[in-house]
Amino acid sequence: MSPPTLTFSDPIRVALAIIPKFSGGASCIGSVFILRNIYHNKWKVKASCQGDGRLPMISKIMINLCIGDLLTSFFADFLSTWMAPEDVPASYPFGSIPFAAGSPESCKAQGFLYMLGLSIAWWSNAALAVAYWVTVSRDGKHLDCMLSKFFYLGFPWIISLITPISFLLVDGQSFYGYEFKGYHFNGLW
Repeated sequence: MSPPTLTFSDPIRVALAIIPKFSGGASCIGSVFILRNIYHNKWKVKASCQGDGRLPMISKIMINLCIGDLLTSFFADFLSTWMAPEDVPASYPFGSIPFAAGSPESCKAQGFLYMLGLSIAWWSNAALAVAYWVTVSRDGKHLDCMLSKFFYLGFPWIISLITPISFLLVDGQSFYGYEFKGYHFNGLW
């Protein structure tokens, strides 16, 4: 027995396509305000900068975190179904997709940027937790050495680029879901 096919006129499907656009837009605005506060509020920057005018490591990690959130919120939530392929086959288990206006290539690009942003946000959040622990337990003395800068700022980007690139190489990110070493993962929608 095949699952029931929902039509485009189903109000729940339309609502589920519209609601993420508002939450994604709000998240993007929040990230932009955080970046603005880090860079442009001179009293906050002066209060948080070290003696030579550089931003502290915690602020740099927050910039990474905001970049990851902007990528995820814009490409996955705000654009959501707009980048999904218009010509979804009838065999797709969930039926038609409201507001689909993309192609398989735009969907792969959306999947790549979504995974990149999500991974950057995850790893930056972990780096932020470690940086706070170092600040509290060791007075932050080790935050500015070169190895620490690589761990806190470079590592999230390197790991975050490896994951989506590896899925692109095996043609793993697609709208219709993908198979990777025997495990089935659903696509974005």
